[in-house]
Amino acid sequence: RVLILDVAVHEMASPLAAEWGPPPTLGVPRDGLEVERRDIPPLDINRDPADNNRLLAEQFPKWEKNWWREHTGIASKSPQERDATLRERKDPLKHFLEDYPYGLKLPDDLKLKDVPPAFGDLTPERNGRMDIFYARGALDHKLRLYEAFAHLPRARISEARFSCSFGPNGYRLSDNVTPQTMPGHDVLVYVDIPHPAIGVNQCYAMLDYVKGGGAILFFGGEYAFGKGRYAYTVLDRELLPVDSASLDNRYAPEPLPLEPGPDFHELGVDIDFADRPVFWAWNQVALREGADVKVLLKSGNRPILVGRQLGQGRVACFMAMHRGVSGDGTTAFFEWAEWPRLTAAVLRWLAPAAAAVRPRGALVTPDEIASLRDQLEGDLMEDLLDEAMAAEPDLLGGADVGPGGASGGADVAELAGPALKERARVLRRVLRGDGPEISTLLARQLAAVANLPPRLRFDMLEFIRRNPSPAAAEAARKCLRARDPAVKASGYQLLALAGDGSLRRHLESPAPALELRPADRFRALALAVALYEKDDLVDLGRTRIASWNAAEASARDTYTDGKGFSMAAPEIPCLDSEGLFARVAWLGYMVQSEPEAYARQFAREWAMLAQYRDLCDRTSVNLWFGISQSPSTPAERQRVKQRTEELAAFRDLLAWLERITEPQLAAILRSHPQQTAEGFARARFLQEAKQVINALAAIPPQETRTHLEILQQARLPLLRAFATARLAAQ
Repeated sequence: RVLILDVAVHEMASPLAAEWGPPPTLGVPRDGLEVERRDIPPLDINRDPADNNRLLAEQFPKWEKNWWREHTGIASKSPQERDATLRERKDPLKHFLEDYPYGLKLPDDLKLKDVPPAFGDLTPERNGRMDIFYARGALDHKLRLYEAFAHLPRARISEARFSCSFGPNGYRLSDNVTPQTMPGHDVLVYVDIPHPAIGVNQCYAMLDYVKGGGAILFFGGEYAFGKGRYAYTVLDRELLPVDSASLDNRYAPEPLPLEPGPDFHELGVDIDFADRPVFWAWNQVALREGADVKVLLKSGNRPILVGRQLGQGRVACFMAMHRGVSGDGTTAFFEWAEWPRLTAAVLRWLAPAAAAVRPRGALVTPDEIASLRDQLEGDLMEDLLDEAMAAEPDLLGGADVGPGGASGGADVAELAGPALKERARVLRRVLRGDGPEISTLLARQLAAVANLPPRLRFDMLEFIRRNPSPAAAEAARKCLRARDPAVKASGYQLLALAGDGSLRRHLESPAPALELRPADRFRALALAVALYEKDDLVDLGRTRIASWNAAEASARDTYTDGKGFSMAAPEIPCLDSEGLFARVAWLGYMVQSEPEAYARQFAREWAMLAQYRDLCDRTSVNLWFGISQSPSTPAERQRVKQRTEELAAFRDLLAWLERITEPQLAAILRSHPQQTAEGFARARFLQEAKQVINALAAIPPQETRTHLEILQQARLPLLRAFATARLAAQ
């Protein structure tokens, strides 16, 4: 709900800020403050920028050292002399430890120096496409990286957004990569990200990851390298091909040309530099001493793109900042026509094996499976569960029976911390196997343990989907007799995977009166529908989708006064979250039987799942921010904590819904390109557009020409630019 307060003010009335705002300070002398006051001339936007900069600098004596300019004479030195000079001028470790603002993490890094953490095998898994982790810093959009990704044969991008606030943990990346998830990526890309946001553990893990075949690309910026506090961390000591100084940001009054370096040929791409791409700002660094460093791009004696081989992997650093404006016969490098193609070549150089197909690590052996089965099923809780189930009537022929009903329900085990951790470890190992025998084992575990981590449950269900189990229906019965909502949710989905027609009875039956969490049941049934492949629910699907669409249209007409979305009435969800969630699931089901009728709507709604996840994140942040701005009671904080936990759980379910409906989307991308492209082209939101890009980037560009041609007319510039670049890459 929005309250708009329109205050009518008489033209002679004083502004509200004057009456109720803070006291004015501009031009007001402060008692006891003895400083020399200067008359600062206003900046004239019509004056030459260089003159404005000079006039501004004259007002602040401490700036007169021009620390942001290159040291006198350094540009005329040989590359070797330049590196030696910069290393001599590097501040000692003591400087960083004594001048460490905002709770930065060098002390935490140094504690691990002698005994670094062990992460195990971090060798990347290869699946035939380039999986990219993309950490986005300030103004990263100017680098046009999505246009670069368009030049890759197949790709998938996982984003993390940088945010900053004061305090010991003020720097962070949302959805940050962890040491455990690094092997799922071929390349990690960081755009102007400081060391504390990357994470101390992550920085140490990068060594094992790169040595095992991973790749990392660091882009410079205001808060990377020097001001990003890389100096003396493990990045600086062991990983990067450059030495970081304390304050390395440099700005040139005249544009500097971007030129091929002595090792440019290694990129294997023919690039035309005739348009004279330039930059104005860069991170001034020395090359790592004693390392085999490749200088791929330079400007005079300044290294701009440098890389190195480390073990089986590679690391590269791009030092020019994405600042400045093209004009007067110069083209900012990031606005250069060849820039996306050049960046794609750098990514291919970093991860030459990304197009291979190679599972990570050894698959589990039959003997190991037998041992793991004994370990999992030897627990007494399985026997206890089977005994409880034997006393239950068969529920699958009728409606659900909730806890406290005639059957009384069946209990499942809740494992304590160490036992749960060990159970999860063994199940993760089992997931590296294959075949229906393992699916049966996993289905029994879904029915046996109540507090398995949600994402592990999803992975187990996905395994069973790929490897159908003859015991799925039996495991579903066990799950549905349990009291725990998570176990029952697995039961509905197992029922769908088994192709059991009794799923319809559950869909049409009301929730039991004593259902612990009815919303969980509603969502679980929707997920089951998305996993169901038989066509005996089509009539029910038509009715439900029509009902949701009608409710949405009515709400939209009321909100927009019948005029449709506009600047006056921006696009917002016009259906409640449960309806939006269930409709995507049903559209995923219906598109299998009636793609002509539902492909267009399913494509748009599937892409919106990313936007809904983003709304969950933003709502959680707003809740915590709101309660932090005023005194709050423990009860109020507990309510916010509970609500944000609910939002996090819903976010995970949205991600799972996206994952299980992806095969349906992939099918209609090929069978109904016109309809899916038209649905994609309606995208209005940034996260939605990036979801579309991921769907299309995973497919070779020649197979998506119809989509790309239509998307050249899409609403969002990002989609239009991606489509144009990908068509050019064919």
